[in-house]
Amino acid sequence: MLMVDGRVQAEFLKMCIPHPRMSKAHRIYDNLRQMKILAPNKPQRCACLFAPTQSGKSKTVETYIETQIVDELIAEGLFPPDMDRDEIVKQQRRALYVTLDGAATVKSAVSDILLEFKDPRATLGTATSLLGRVYDYMRRCGTQILFLDEIQHLDDRQTEKDKKPKRAAMYESTAVTDTLKTMLIRGLVPIVFIGVDDAESMILGDPQLSARCVSKIEFESLRDDVPEERDIFLDYCGMLGIKLHQHGLFDEASNLIEGDLPAVIHRVASGRLGMASNLIAAACSIAREQRAPRVLREHVSGAIDEWAIPMGHIDYNPLAQGLRDYERRAA
Repeated sequence: MLMVDGRVQAEFLKMCIPHPRMSKAHRIYDNLRQMKILAPNKPQRCACLFAPTQSGKSKTVETYIETQIVDELIAEGLFPPDMDRDEIVKQQRRALYVTLDGAATVKSAVSDILLEFKDPRATLGTATSLLGRVYDYMRRCGTQILFLDEIQHLDDRQTEKDKKPKRAAMYESTAVTDTLKTMLIRGLVPIVFIGVDDAESMILGDPQLSARCVSKIEFESLRDDVPEERDIFLDYCGMLGIKLHQHGLFDEASNLIEGDLPAVIHRVASGRLGMASNLIAAACSIAREQRAPRVLREHVSGAIDEWAIPMGHIDYNPLAQGLRDYERRAA
């Protein structure tokens, strides 16, 4: 059984590996904010980021706030340059990152936003009164963009075990999306909707929201038969091996692009960068327990056996049994 290494998990949480898709997403966030700045009282636009879990969706937002937003705030003199950057992230309200609670209603969604403003009465009052407080906070704090994560929670109560729609839940979900549309129309703030693939229809299936969507940000699983996407994955694995050394986890950099390792990591992770990191984090735990100077092939193999297979991410070990024929051809 895999022994979790707290140091490894902590360093992976702090780790950031930029890649082309992340950079493109950040440019879209910049453009949405520019619309807000140049036309503050006009109806705002939205963007969507839908992808499988562990694709790096949340990481791209966190990195944007930790870098672009924090740098701006320091440059404008709103925070001292020697202040802890994590503390600036907590205190700033220019970019609001909200994770929706399960089974979201209008009131709970608005309460989630108020919690990010540290409102002590975030859950007290009617949905209408809470929404009024959100409007007030955003105007007073100069909020320029709202990131709404786990948007699929708008759909949590729409289906029962037999997958048949519940009328009350469908009404509640529609009420939430109508509230979000109103926020856009009133020019309050641009919104980036973030969620798993299944959530796409909730946003883009609404004619008014889809008409206001300026971009569907590409963040799907990277395909190994598309050269550009394969290169992104290879570069990510290469940098990940270097980061393990830079973050003090090992004495030497790890070569994660040697031989068939990239193809195997890709297969286990199904092309998801976040899942690839999770696999290597497990390999790090094994390597550090063995006091190895770097992560080796054998440690990745152990991570597949002790973590990936038990967690249901794959049902065999490609390093021990070889990539199956169709996977070998794709690699």
